[in-house]
Parts: sequence; C-alpha cells; structure tokens
Amino acid sequence: MLPPADYPKDMRGRRVEVTFYVAADGRVERISVAPEIRDGGFARKFEEAMRNYRFRPARSPEGTPVPGITTVTVFF
Repeated sequence: MLPPADYPKDMRGRRVEVTFYVAADGRVERISVAPEIRDGGFARKFEEAMRNYRFRPARSPEGTPVPGITTVTVFF
C-alpha cells in the first residue's frame, strides 16, 4: 500500500494502522486511521488514496463473497 508521496515532514518515520472496511465486491466502504493524522489536508488526501484501493473480498465457507475488515500498517 502506498500513501501519497507528498506527505508532511512531521510524518517521516511514523507509522499508522489503516483499517479497511471492505464490501463484498471488494470496494472500500470506509477506513479508520490510528493514530489520527494531524494535518487535515494530508489526512483527507490520504483517506481518498486509501479508499481507492480494491481488495479481493473475503469468502464465506460456501465460497460466496462477503464483507470483511483488514488492517494494514503504513510507514512514512
């Protein structure tokens, strides 16, 4: 996962945990970021970039796509 390349200098060396709430079709429905990114402008840009990711959805025991949650660590 790549965050936007023009991140603020105070993000250098930091990491954030991004939790993706993924729909059954693989689209990101929402995300949560911990710790919160303090720079509001970059936080919006970061969220937009993360929401554009697509995932292979989770599967039920029967093989049907189902919504899921995954967490990824992003390093700056």
